[in-house]
Amino acid sequence: LEITDIIHRAGGLVYGDGANLNAVLGRVKHGDLGFDVLHIVDHSYAHLARVLPADRIVVTCHDLEVFEPLLAESASRKARDRVGRRGAAGRADEDDAAGGREGRANGRRGAWMGIRRWRARLLAPAARRVLEGLRQAARIVCVSRAVRDELLAVGLVPAVKLAVVPNGVHPAFSSDPDVEADAQAERLLGPRRAGDVELLHVGSTAPRKRIDRLLAVAAAAQSEHPSVRLVRVGGALGWAHRRLARDLGMANRLVELPWLEPRVLAAVYRRASALLLPSDVEGFGLPVLEALACGTPVVGFATGSLSELVTEDAGVCVDYGADPWKLEQPDIDGLTKAVEKVAADHARYSAGARRLALERYSLGRMVAAYVRTFQCAINGAESL
Repeated sequence: LEITDIIHRAGGLVYGDGANLNAVLGRVKHGDLGFDVLHIVDHSYAHLARVLPADRIVVTCHDLEVFEPLLAESASRKARDRVGRRGAAGRADEDDAAGGREGRANGRRGAWMGIRRWRARLLAPAARRVLEGLRQAARIVCVSRAVRDELLAVGLVPAVKLAVVPNGVHPAFSSDPDVEADAQAERLLGPRRAGDVELLHVGSTAPRKRIDRLLAVAAAAQSEHPSVRLVRVGGALGWAHRRLARDLGMANRLVELPWLEPRVLAAVYRRASALLLPSDVEGFGLPVLEALACGTPVVGFATGSLSELVTEDAGVCVDYGADPWKLEQPDIDGLTKAVEKVAADHARYSAGARRLALERYSLGRMVAAYVRTFQCAINGAESL
């Protein structure tokens, strides 16, 4: 809403529903554009650039997930070659314990690759239309250097079209107390006692979020902090994760909250010891910015954009320490030690988080960068 207000005050229009979008398409069809630039704020809708004036289009790309079906076939082919070579060796020595374990691991990898190939065939046509639209856009804004580098690494778009503009954080997320919202957070979670360690996770339960690791790290942290509690915002866990929580002794130390309005969510961030993100990869991760703005340190793996977004005085990014293509487990012990490190020096990390958010991730900074990008699109400049 804040960005919408800024756009309106500047004389721009926001097309947030199908009726308004159809009106735009109708005007374009009759040659009446009525705008200098059209910003597609999520690359998942980049296919619209195929029916709009491409030289007026700016698209923001948040991650490469929608293009995964197009990348999966070549990746699966390479992985199948590796699995085939390893699987043959494993079957040749089935009596050997190590060989048997290797063979079973290869079987799991083969099944996983089969699922990826099926999903790729199903979703590839839609992903291809999105990619065609993205390639036609005048400019593509990446929310992090990690997303830009990944786009270039897989050769989806030319470098000359790319700019990097980090997201800005909503003004509701602040380290300043909010009496009403803080009281509501206390009603949801109970009083916060000195010395308690409250780990927070904000996000969906999508497989790449790795809720299994989240539970494992929280359980392991109990050895140093017996009062540790895990708070999850984003809906209820599934039965498999609930069973895992019970097996790890976390069932009574887990609090599940629905999606919260920004002020209340900010209050939940403010009372947390750390935001814990054990995901395989994040394209940007708005919870990271929200946590930093609230003075909450961030702990996660140094994959995707996390190590780019979080400096060493605002949290701890742990080396992944594994090859996800081989279905290896990452450095869970390292993530647990990072939680303990942040909890032991919370005041210093909290101050660093607040400072980082103010310096890098304000809405004004983001809007100014977008205005420069829009001007480049209007003027047809070749560099950003």
